[in-house]
Amino acid sequence: MSFLGAIGYIMQGSGIKEVLSLIYAPNSLEKMLNGHAYARAVRAHTLLHLTLATIISKELVLDSEMDKNLTNTIELIINKTISYNDIEQGDEIFEALLYQFNEKLQEHGERGPTAKLWIQYFHMVSIAKENYKS
Repeated sequence: MSFLGAIGYIMQGSGIKEVLSLIYAPNSLEKMLNGHAYARAVRAHTLLHLTLATIISKELVLDSEMDKNLTNTIELIINKTISYNDIEQGDEIFEALLYQFNEKLQEHGERGPTAKLWIQYFHMVSIAKENYKS
């Protein structure tokens, strides 16, 4: 079983099928969650990962310095003048932002078993994305 298939297996009964059925056909969905339709599964899990990250990041508190730094970094990304490695190495502001994000993740995970499962899903997809990158 592939890693994406394992994620699909773990998430059975969580509502993932219902969420993705709004985007994908039912037959495609079965193959994706089993890890067979690899490209579609990668896109679907990436989309859900981004959605969860967006929900969490809306709760972050950004001071003016963080906001300015983040806006500047986004402009550098758009203009393609900064590399992924530069972003990954980051600075104090990004470290603080990442710390705050991880605290919110943990906070959400403590809301109950379903929330904990979805935070576990977030971490599993993060691991999968690390493998895509390498």
